[in-house]
Amino acid sequence: ALLLMGVIGGTTMFAMMYTKAPHVASRTILTVDVVIAIFLAVLWFEGMDDMLEAAVPLHHHWAVVLVHTIMVLGLAFAVAWALKSKTSAIAIFCGAGAHYCAFTGRSLAMELQHAHFTSAPLVCTLGVLALVAALGLFGLALFMLKRACGIQPGEESENEAHNTFMDRFDDVENDFAAMSLATYVVILIQFWILQKYPEEAEIEPGDGIRHSRFERLAMLFTSLGALALAALAVPKLERRVGHGYIKGRLLGIYSSFTCILTVLAFLLFGQMHVYEHGRINASPLFARILFADGCSVLAFGGIFLLTICGAKGTSVVLVLRSLGLLAGFAWEEVFDAAVDVAAKGSGYGHVAEGTLALVCVAAILPSYLTFKKAALQAEKDELEG
Repeated sequence: ALLLMGVIGGTTMFAMMYTKAPHVASRTILTVDVVIAIFLAVLWFEGMDDMLEAAVPLHHHWAVVLVHTIMVLGLAFAVAWALKSKTSAIAIFCGAGAHYCAFTGRSLAMELQHAHFTSAPLVCTLGVLALVAALGLFGLALFMLKRACGIQPGEESENEAHNTFMDRFDDVENDFAAMSLATYVVILIQFWILQKYPEEAEIEPGDGIRHSRFERLAMLFTSLGALALAALAVPKLERRVGHGYIKGRLLGIYSSFTCILTVLAFLLFGQMHVYEHGRINASPLFARILFADGCSVLAFGGIFLLTICGAKGTSVVLVLRSLGLLAGFAWEEVFDAAVDVAAKGSGYGHVAEGTLALVCVAAILPSYLTFKKAALQAEKDELEG
């Protein structure tokens, strides 16, 4: 099934990337870039997480996740600073690294929520304030670090390398905060709907029917509502915000937040519908492949629909990113399930899973870095209309 999908999907994708139809090629490149980036980021993160589970006792996970988050953000800052004079290199690094940093934020938000805010939906809602405060502390620490490096955030510098660094690393920070908030909020919404804390963040195929029609529709409407807020509100807010640094940063976080919330909510809806279907979930891996196929068709169809409608600008980029995130998440879950099956027979469990995932990332990454240059140009063309 994976080989068949690879042939069909690869042929379709190749045709769309080299078509002469206006906007289709650039939008396909932009979407595929997000798919590959999120696939690699999730795969790498899952590999590290599997190694963590094998090496660290459960009661120490919160402390390790916090230290890991600080280390990842610090390392990302250091590498981006070292590449500030190389426009293409820092764009590629921050574009790909933003997703990995975002997943450290996702892990931090889930650990915070699970450790302290699971007693009642109202308590969990108040936990949003704690998460915002934690993100504020990270933001303040990075702000002070920038000042220590001679950068004045919000002010144009005569040193063009400093301006490039600010533009690119702001995206990393925005994705980190947005993924943290979106992950927390989507679980919070589940908590209010179910009236009990969802212990499992993901739905596994083969577990039977565990969610009602109302719960599925609630997640679908959450996804559609977030997508509408992203596509309709962001362009209007951009025109009103002006050039203020803080307002611009908040708008960037809001844009990423709505995109990620759209994807996470739709993934839950789709998993509830497909994975709990009586005739599909008999084979867990087949159910995942079928769902990922549907997400891919939705992504490709969305590109054509946007082109037919004549949509342009920021809203199109937001929708394309959402479609890319959706397909990337879905196919990473397929790959992760396949890795689980392959690793079970090895006798090394999580260590084998983590090692195999990291090796796959190392094999794919060099080719992706070359492709990223074309994706950056595609995004620039799209934003310029």
